[in-house]
Amino acid sequence: MKIDVTARVFVEIIPSKKLRALLTRDYRFSINDRAGIIPAGFETDFASSPPSVWFLIPPVGKYLKAALIHDYFYSKQQFAGQPCSKEYADEVFYDIMVHEGVAGWRRKIMYTAVKYFGQSRWNKCLIKNQDEECFR
Repeated sequence: MKIDVTARVFVEIIPSKKLRALLTRDYRFSINDRAGIIPAGFETDFASSPPSVWFLIPPVGKYLKAALIHDYFYSKQQFAGQPCSKEYADEVFYDIMVHEGVAGWRRKIMYTAVKYFGQSRWNKCLIKNQDEECFR
């Protein structure tokens, strides 16, 4: 998979019990030469790990961009105007982590978590009409 996630991510932290962030600038990336834009104002929780495992998988790390794009794909369930499956979103998440140099053991845990436990979030986003609300 050809990946370009070199742009910087600009966010504002939203005060809450969990880590939440709001993009303050559009984030541009490409996957296999297809351009993607996550608009300013998109809300993310980055890696959706519970606080009890933050010592192992904190919300931010080398996988920040992978988590941001994954959250966006789940929220909109499309990429570059085309439908996007959960499986594709999860595969891109994994491949960006490889590209960004995330340790093998960590990316395998994170990928396994979204593959087997992400379906409820995917369905919630679908029910909420592909709105960022599904991450609140």
